[in-house]
Formats: sequence, C-alpha cells, structure tokens
Amino acid sequence: MNSYFNIDKSYNMLSGIVENEIRRLRKLLPEKKKRLSELLEEEKPKITLSNGIEVAVSIEELKFLAEKLPKALHNKVQVPIIIMKDSDLGRGAYVVCGSIFEKMAIARILGLNPPIDGKMVIYTPHVMLLLTKLKTLILLIVKPRTVERVYTGKNYSANMSRGEYERRNVNL
Repeated sequence: MNSYFNIDKSYNMLSGIVENEIRRLRKLLPEKKKRLSELLEEEKPKITLSNGIEVAVSIEELKFLAEKLPKALHNKVQVPIIIMKDSDLGRGAYVVCGSIFEKMAIARILGLNPPIDGKMVIYTPHVMLLLTKLKTLILLIVKPRTVERVYTGKNYSANMSRGEYERRNVNL
C-alpha cells in the first residue's frame, strides 16, 4: 500500500520540535566561561549556567589541569571545556569545542598531538578518561542530527539537493 507523505509538513513539524529542544538545552550551557587562572584564585570556584544555577567546580580537578599546562596557558584556557558528540562523524566521535588552548589542554591530558588544522576529534575511550579526570570541568553536549536523518534513519548528503532527497524518499 503506497501512501502519500507530505515531506514539507513533516519537515516543518520536526524542525519545530528540534528548535524547542535546542532552546531548552541552551539553558544548561554556561552563561560565561571562566579562565583557569580565575577559577584557581576563587575560594569556592563555580560556573553560572544560562538559567542562573551555579555549579561547583572541583579544586582538585583545577589543580590537575593546571599541572598539565604551562603557567602561560592558565590565563588562556577557559572552562568548562565543551565536548560535542557528533554522530555525523561516525560512531563514538566527539569534537572538542573552543579555542586552540582548550584543545591543547585536552591533547596534553590525553597524550595526543595538538590539532594542527583547528578541529579536534576524539572518541568514546578518550571522553571516558576525561570524565574520570575532569568531570566538573567538562561539559558534554550532543549535536542534533539532521531532521532527515532523525526521521528516516538515512544519511542525507550535503551534496544532495532538497528536491533530489525528496524524490528519493517519497515512499517512506
């Protein structure tokens, strides 16, 4: 039985759902990142989230991170360090977000070479290690999958036009 599927209506509905979820999750992001040097000076280090909630940061973890970095970088590295799960890069792939200084810090902790091109991809075992060492200094986020991949479970090629995608997937 073939049924007609209105792709535009479903696409708009799913886009709205995804946008609402993104808005909700943004409230859990830090209002502002703090420099490592700044947090080391605080008696009770904490980070304020966008929704106003203050989250305590471990002094032991701050000291561990500071020991791994040259003193000159303490004023450059900002926490929390955001690590984004990106299923578009493959199973278990994560991207370290932020400046080259945060990426250098993560590379030092993991014993990896610092990224040359600016993008740093790590994998689940690396993230597990980071969470054991820096659980209050790391913020894990998940990159939303494209609406097409969420709905169909199929990869949507960026090289494919929307019309071509619709023609291939009329009878979902």
